[in-house]
Amino acid sequence: MSAVTEILATVPINDLAARVGATPAATKDAAGKAITSLLGGLHHNTQDTDGALSLAQALLGHTGTGTVGLDQIDTKDGAKIVRHALGATPSKAAAAIGAKTGTDSALLQKLLPLLAPLVLSHVASSATKKTSGGSIIDLVTGSLAGKSGGGLGDILGGALGGVLGGAKPAPAPKAKTSGGILGSVLGHLF
Repeated sequence: MSAVTEILATVPINDLAARVGATPAATKDAAGKAITSLLGGLHHNTQDTDGALSLAQALLGHTGTGTVGLDQIDTKDGAKIVRHALGATPSKAAAAIGAKTGTDSALLQKLLPLLAPLVLSHVASSATKKTSGGSIIDLVTGSLAGKSGGGLGDILGGALGGVLGGAKPAPAPKAKTSGGILGSVLGHLF
């Protein structure tokens, strides 16, 4: 089962659809694109030391959250996660994802801050399982030091593998591109 499918399984789609004012089918489709984009952005950010350590610290704040009701999600925190993961505000990220996928950007703008904490919680849970008792920080620092056993980038790359059908997620650019993180990530995902 892909990470997107696993995350979507934790979301009450009918409740989410009612909250954002869309049909369940449109909500599920847009949520899948939002989750894929967020995972891609997180993976992209693990490609350099600062990004990986920043993600590890963020993951520490999202461990053990388990199943959370939609009314318990902190959308301000979600908006911060979107900005860090995709390098853009939720409205700009939604516009770019919508333009690339044909998905309603107004719907994506509502969904991104709601789904971002769930995505981070899922990644934290996966990272915790991967460490086999070690910490997320150990996973990141071991990966960055070149030790075997994978790292957050491997976890996120694996999560995206099923979604992308074997295509590789966007590598971190060597220099700033005109599209930034978001342009690089979306160019490889969709």
